[in-house]
Amino acid sequence: MDLEEVVDAKKITVSTLYCPKSWILHPKRIECQVSKDGKRYVDVGVVETDCMKREQDLIKEFSFEPNRKQREFRYVRLKVFATKTLPSWHASAGEGSWTFVDEIVVE
Repeated sequence: MDLEEVVDAKKITVSTLYCPKSWILHPKRIECQVSKDGKRYVDVGVVETDCMKREQDLIKEFSFEPNRKQREFRYVRLKVFATKTLPSWHASAGEGSWTFVDEIVVE
């Protein structure tokens, strides 16, 4: 994601949607990286989740807080690792699933 200019940000938040009736599950992992030039990226963090539980929040937020050296950046790269298949408790277990990113906020 290109922010079009270098910003000084303290937090990056990604939210995802959960709607198992429509085969939409939260991701199992999200990685966040930032860059000033779009070529050299640094890792900001990784968030793992237990996305296979039956009961989940409708919208889940994943937050990343860059350290002081990482706060100035122009580009944000998010790697979202989907569940890919529906869990055993789902009526269509084993079928493919979706991951929907709802919103990305840079503060």
